[in-house]
Amino acid sequence: MSDVLGNGTADFFIGMSHCIISVGSNDFFEKQNSLFRNETQPQQLIANLTATYAIHLQNLYDLGARKFGIIGVPPLGCCPKERYINYQMGGNGSCVEAMNELAQAFHASIESLLQNFSSINQGVVYSLGNTYNIIMDFIDNRRASGFQVVETACCGNGTFNAETGCESGSKLCRNRNHYIFWDEFHPTEAAARHAALTLAYADGQEFVTPMNFSSLAKA
Repeated sequence: MSDVLGNGTADFFIGMSHCIISVGSNDFFEKQNSLFRNETQPQQLIANLTATYAIHLQNLYDLGARKFGIIGVPPLGCCPKERYINYQMGGNGSCVEAMNELAQAFHASIESLLQNFSSINQGVVYSLGNTYNIIMDFIDNRRASGFQVVETACCGNGTFNAETGCESGSKLCRNRNHYIFWDEFHPTEAAARHAALTLAYADGQEFVTPMNFSSLAKA
């Protein structure tokens, strides 16, 4: 960028840009078995991930970034794959609360990190999206959110359409806009759009703090 724009213009461009970051979910999914076998301690995993997060934020700041839009981890235990795991283990296919507790604890840790990061680095402004609360609101208030199916994936096979991924020959729902989940892990376009609008324009502190993403854009 500096080669193309020149140092001064590149610095200005980076300083006015929004760094949108959405990471963390896969780290917990990959460590799930070792967590459940007590081979990995949840508190230590969260501490390690938060420390790594802090390094990357500081690196971005040192490169000139000042605006950060952070998208938190959703309720991991409520995705179709986790419901299928619950069912396989003799449960009723409800959310896996241990994974949801990890997601909430990680969000709290990142919130504390951002408060400290913005206090020691001049000029930092940020929005932290509480994706956990957003998706749980979709699930708990399906009529208001417009989603008719909150447990099962639109595309997949087997129980909750989550025994395999979305692949050739998978069962496909008739109307993906009625579903929160596209496959065993990921949201549909309709759910992602609804969540994005919430992050951009929500009032109050339930879904995004300390300001929504549209306010961040104007900051």
